[in-house]
This record gives sequence, C-alpha cells and structure tokens, in this order.
Amino acid sequence: HGLSKDWGVSIDEAKEMLRAWYADRPEVLQWQKDTIASARATGATRTLLGRYRTLPGIQGRNGAVRAHMERAAINTPIQGGAADIMTLAMIKLQRSEKLREMG
Repeated sequence: HGLSKDWGVSIDEAKEMLRAWYADRPEVLQWQKDTIASARATGATRTLLGRYRTLPGIQGRNGAVRAHMERAAINTPIQGGAADIMTLAMIKLQRSEKLREMG
C-alpha cells in the first residue's frame, strides 16, 4: 500500500488514518465516488476550466488499469485545475500594463 510506505506506517495504520479522514470529510468521499461514476459513464474527466482527459480502460476488465484510470479521474480535476489556475495567473501577469511599466 503506497500510503503506508509514504507515511512510514503499517498498512492497517494507513487504512485507519484514511477511514478517520474520510469520516471527518464525507463530502470528499462522495465527490470522489461521483467523479469516478461520471468518468466511467463518459470515459473521460475534465479540469476546472473544461480541459478534457480521456480515460481508456476505466470501463475495462483489467482491474489494475481500471484502478489507475479511477485515480486519474480524481487527480485530473485537482491537479489539472491547479494548472489551469496557474496558467490563467501567468496570462494575467503577462498582460499586466503595470508590470510592463515597471520593466
């Protein structure tokens, strides 16, 4: 289990930490379930600004591939959304008249 390795704890401890975390934040678990269900239905997921990522294998029989695509379905909106925000910020900075005047 990757989290137990990353956190330096046993698999049981990692599972309990996750269980407690999700118990305190049920809306996150529900969002993840909804996001995966949507990705299964459409075969894709999107970032905050609508960038599209296909998820080949999310509906397949290969459990390892399917699990990987389910994780991607959750990670893409978060990490892709952060990239969307950074891109918008860089564009805004580039267009800033004040920054141009400052040299």
